[in-house]
Amino acid sequence: MRFNSVFGYYIEVTKSNLEKVPPHYIRKQTVAGGERFITPELKEMEGKILGAEERGVKLEYELFQRVREQVLEQLPALQETAAALAQLDALGSFAQTARLYNYCRPEMGGEGLVANQPGPASGAGTEPGGGTICAQ
Repeated sequence: MRFNSVFGYYIEVTKSNLEKVPPHYIRKQTVAGGERFITPELKEMEGKILGAEERGVKLEYELFQRVREQVLEQLPALQETAAALAQLDALGSFAQTARLYNYCRPEMGGEGLVANQPGPASGAGTEPGGGTICAQ
């Protein structure tokens, strides 16, 4: 038994075995090496198999639609979570850079001004682990 997209499922019998073919087999096609046959039972089974495939595709699409609807119901919460993760990622990058370049939080003077610390004004052009810009 074989399958192709043109004839569907069929039984291929070689020329040397054609005399053994039961009378209820229906000849579908002659090929170089023999004949292709179908039976009513085989066509019925083919219908079930191909119908199952179509039902599977339909069910898969219905499930996709349900998941999509559930995601849309939770969209505000998902967006809020995504925004929080983005902020956390940015702050984590800042922390990693501060540690790599020995950055620290500025100290405020009594007049509400930032105390000027010796060293570079920014980390631009400095090597990781190089000089600190914090007061020792």
